[in-house]
Amino acid sequence: MLKRPVAGILLVTLIPQLTACTTWAVQRVPAAQAIMDARSRDARVRLRYDHRTVVVQKAGIVGDSVVAYLWAHSGPADRPPRVSAALADLREVAVAEPSELKTLLLVGTVIGGLYALGAIAAHNMSFGGGAFTLK
Repeated sequence: MLKRPVAGILLVTLIPQLTACTTWAVQRVPAAQAIMDARSRDARVRLRYDHRTVVVQKAGIVGDSVVAYLWAHSGPADRPPRVSAALADLREVAVAEPSELKTLLLVGTVIGGLYALGAIAAHNMSFGGGAFTLK
């Protein structure tokens, strides 16, 4: 009887953690400067000609191109594929930055989920649904 509420609470508690604590912030500076500023962080690059979005890491400038590694690579763990694009083809550069709102929502959801789980467990125990029945 307790399984369904617990599963729901865990689902609601864990979903925000998938993207928790960061958000994409579009850079309002030239693409070359945004890439150089984002060298140590993940960057989301939108290309001008087909509006495709690629998430990369360890981006750098080589000549007139951006060179980086794909972020969501499913191949060998030791070396993600290296990609490049001309600086002129970049439409937008966004970097992952900490998000206070997402952090607060994550903490609030986890605390609320744990509180609800405890309340359900206490309710079941006090009405004979748990291992410790009060008589």
